[in-house]
Amino acid sequence: MLGSTVFLYGTARRIFGTRVALFAAGLFVALASVQFLGAFATYDAMALFLLALAAWLGVRAVQTSLAGQIFVFTLAGLTLALADATKYASTLFDPVVIAIVVLAQRSGRKVFLAASVIITSTVLGVATGLLIGGPAYWHGITWTTLARSTGTTSPAGVLFASGKWIGAVIALAFIGATAASFSEGRRIKLLAWSLAIATILAPIEQARIHTITSLFKHVGYGAWFGCIIAGYALSALANVVAPMKIRTALRVSAATVLLTFVPGIILVSENFTAWPQSGAYVSAIASALRQTGDNDEPVLVDQDSIPNYYLHNGLGTDNAYQTWYFAFTDPKTGQRITAPAEAYADAIRSQYFEIVALVYGSGGSTYDVQIRKDIMKYKDYRLIASIPYKTSANSGRFLVWVRSSDSVLGDGGQK
Repeated sequence: MLGSTVFLYGTARRIFGTRVALFAAGLFVALASVQFLGAFATYDAMALFLLALAAWLGVRAVQTSLAGQIFVFTLAGLTLALADATKYASTLFDPVVIAIVVLAQRSGRKVFLAASVIITSTVLGVATGLLIGGPAYWHGITWTTLARSTGTTSPAGVLFASGKWIGAVIALAFIGATAASFSEGRRIKLLAWSLAIATILAPIEQARIHTITSLFKHVGYGAWFGCIIAGYALSALANVVAPMKIRTALRVSAATVLLTFVPGIILVSENFTAWPQSGAYVSAIASALRQTGDNDEPVLVDQDSIPNYYLHNGLGTDNAYQTWYFAFTDPKTGQRITAPAEAYADAIRSQYFEIVALVYGSGGSTYDVQIRKDIMKYKDYRLIASIPYKTSANSGRFLVWVRSSDSVLGDGGQK
């Protein structure tokens, strides 16, 4: 994210100048989404970094020779393809990057050259990745992005949340695009509106599929582009006042940037504490694994990616089951049970799982309550840990059981 900020400054400076670049970078780092991506090791940060690098490369090519331009445009296109491979959803912003690169050129010949080379190299890069990945890779893209299942959040709810998170940048971006329409040439006008529209691409797409999942991260992508023209809006304030008031206008613009930090810090603080501290939960599962002494037995673990990460796959990927879906074959009747609630109940009655670990509460899965009831009903599992947690979003308990037939040392905090 530091790299993304540097490339934002560099791109804005080459298009609009240093003052716009400073305002743009200031707005960007103030956003809660950006602070969030800067603190978590997700692939969103890398994808945004690559989008930013591709845009900067394309703008940087303006000052190189013809041979240099071809090389840099090709590199920008391949970088764009790599961004798409890093996170498929970043493809939504490919047209914006291409628009920046093309509209940054100052002659018709360079426009044609830039468009041809960067689009060709991007398509070739993506096609190469699909060929290497094969059908399974294309299935992954389709399942997670192109044919993603719709959610239950209303479009108005998605747009409201987007406005709460990057509303200031959206407003300033469209003000900046409007200002550019009255004071700039055709090329910059088109560029300004491309940057402004980028801010609403993610909100509109997620409103279309009625989901707020990952929206907090995705709005940061569009904000990167929007901050360039939003910085232009703040800088333009100094251009429309009397000469003796320019310093005051710049102070007002700087204060606007600083004020955006306030909601940004509040919002990101809420998101930083939206998940419970998982250290005690992981330790309890590790203790249960040591006590049972056999990691080849099936285990049922809610949020299994967290303990798997910290236990270095100690759960065993072939034997760890989640609490979101489960099917089970009854050992006595041989009947295959595909309804999750009934399958969990039958597996627990048959003592199929060696360990059961739940994130029990308002943050748990659909079946957590039923699973706990089944454990209490059949009484074949011993509770070894009950750890309370509270977050900004919910509260509950981490609960860890082991089979009664397994060796358990001590009361493990059983209450």
